[in-house]
Amino acid sequence: MKRNDFKARIKAYYDGYRFSPRSEITVYNPVSVGTFFSQGCYFQNYWDMTGVPKFAVDLAENYNLAPSIMGGEITLNVSSFINFDISQLSEGGLSTAAAIALLYFAGYLTIKSVSEIDNEVYYLGYPNREVKRSFTENLLARYTGYSRFRSTWLLRFQEACYAGDDTAVEESLRDYYAHFSYDFFPKGKEKNFHIALDSIFTVMSIPAWSEVKGLTGRADEVVMAGKHFWIFELKVDGSADVALKQIDEKAYAEHFSTLRGNGIAIHKVGFSISSETRMITDWKCFSE
Repeated sequence: MKRNDFKARIKAYYDGYRFSPRSEITVYNPVSVGTFFSQGCYFQNYWDMTGVPKFAVDLAENYNLAPSIMGGEITLNVSSFINFDISQLSEGGLSTAAAIALLYFAGYLTIKSVSEIDNEVYYLGYPNREVKRSFTENLLARYTGYSRFRSTWLLRFQEACYAGDDTAVEESLRDYYAHFSYDFFPKGKEKNFHIALDSIFTVMSIPAWSEVKGLTGRADEVVMAGKHFWIFELKVDGSADVALKQIDEKAYAEHFSTLRGNGIAIHKVGFSISSETRMITDWKCFSE
């Protein structure tokens, strides 16, 4: 690996925390970087080894912040930082805005940008790949009931993606959604089902992109697992046929036409989930 590429990878893993909206300067996690070099420059989630505080996961769950955090849609007014009072935590009077501020001060979120319309509104998100994977994994463990989420299930799903085994992928996803807590999917929140799908690939570190722009629309999820390229289109209370038809009509695969002829198999997956049962009701896959 070239020197600059190596440095960029270190930055993506361990850098990103921003102390002030008035400065673009970000800082590295000193514990993670120190451990990284002491371990012979081995990329790993060292943040998790220090112990993920239970209170952070509890906050995200109790204030229903998990879908927004995992979906990258957290906004906060500057006053929430200024008026923050840690004593409210023990008194049980913490507001939702204060809970978000606390996650920022604890390092789980950072300032990504400032609103161009109102400079007192901040957009927050994960500071780096390490924290994103660690926090996402622990949130999924909480919402699915899987212990640490590093289970045999996850390994099976990963192997299925890399093998191009659509039957095993289907079985794994059926099992995954069936385990999710109902409160992650409130009525009318179709996006939460998409967030749940995207989060799996975050935990597995499989290259994946959500809502990717094609020639005439956006694909829900595209995944590059070795020699197998997956395009997922999800419908809530819909049908797999409609989802597959959308992939073709919107020409999602054409956006990645350069992959053809390079030994890459393209798998188009359309599936539907019931808003009532939160389970997959219809699934179809076309591979080429």
